[in-house]
Amino acid sequence: MNLLKQDDLNRKECLNRLDRLDRQDGLDRKLSHAQAELSTLAQLHQPAPVTLYPAKITSQFSDESWLLDDVHQACRAFSCIVKPHVGDQVLYACYSGQNQIVTILNRVQVQNEEPANLSLPEQQSVLFKADSLDFFGKNKLTISSYGNIEINALIGKLMCSARDILQSIQHSFVQISKQVICRTEHLDVSASKLSKSHARHQIITADKEMKVDAERINMG
Repeated sequence: MNLLKQDDLNRKECLNRLDRLDRQDGLDRKLSHAQAELSTLAQLHQPAPVTLYPAKITSQFSDESWLLDDVHQACRAFSCIVKPHVGDQVLYACYSGQNQIVTILNRVQVQNEEPANLSLPEQQSVLFKADSLDFFGKNKLTISSYGNIEINALIGKLMCSARDILQSIQHSFVQISKQVICRTEHLDVSASKLSKSHARHQIITADKEMKVDAERINMG
């Protein structure tokens, strides 16, 4: 009787082990299938490699569109800050179904040609930030704007040094300062209509001669 019970227990234990092995095998198969599906999805969503192609700009369609090698139409990539010209040797890539000029390899200099134009596509803004910035023009430096130009030195000095300074102002010239000091050999101030100088205390002196001349002089 005891042998029969022991044999029955052994059969049940074997069945339980087989059942556990079957369940584990099923889980392993499911895990392997899920990993295969994830790998397939990753391959499907993996971006295609971008290839760069050399070309020459043969013509220009619009302000931001060019023809490459008389075949491919291309625009300018955001990273290409030098505006391409006809005749430039460039590198371009096909991205999102559109040819984009990535960089300019070479430009043949032509006499009286326009200077290199640093700009961004679609008239976007540019901000330069650094501990120190230097702009140097060997022959000429021009800063122009259709609107306003602001130069601020919040806690420092604004220094200007030149051989000659010429200012041409169409409307108003306003100076607001706590103290103004002028040192010069000759000072010529002329006003076509009215000249006024006012102070709480005013001193006018001359080392040798002072001349006041007018058709009528009122004092007091």
